[in-house]
Amino acid sequence: MDRAEFLRELEEALAGEVSPATAAENLRYYDAYIAEEAAKGRDEAEVIEEIGGPRIIARTIIDSQGGGSGSGRPDFGTDSRQDFGDGGYREPDAYHEERRADAGSGYGRSVFIDLSKWYWKLAVAVAVVFILAVAVMLVMGFLSLVIPLLFAGAVVWAVLALVSWVVRNLFGR
Repeated sequence: MDRAEFLRELEEALAGEVSPATAAENLRYYDAYIAEEAAKGRDEAEVIEEIGGPRIIARTIIDSQGGGSGSGRPDFGTDSRQDFGDGGYREPDAYHEERRADAGSGYGRSVFIDLSKWYWKLAVAVAVVFILAVAVMLVMGFLSLVIPLLFAGAVVWAVLALVSWVVRNLFGR
């Protein structure tokens, strides 16, 4: 597969699934990345094979847009460079450093859990099972303390009732 075919398939897969700006941004990124690697002497087909299929990449981009990131920035991993929309490419760590610097600026962070993803469903299920297990353990622990006390109370009550009955019957009311 050559660069033009790769970009055409990626564009087709993104059409109607993400905003035109996001599609254009990602197409520019991959076009520039492939061109840059080819300029280093690597074969375009080898670079494209390393990147992965355009439909898989499109699905990742679409999922990241639906995942509530809101940044419009694709996640290409830690080994590749990213276009951060300011006209330049930087390593991903530079973006994260900026985010850490912004974290103290007074703006709250929100967390979005997309339950359409299998790993979030699994995490929620594990959390629910954990919470239920803790609740059952607390109830059972409470009962393990209360039941002996109730039993002891019942025995004391029975002994007192027996003594009271004996006293009444022996000494005649």
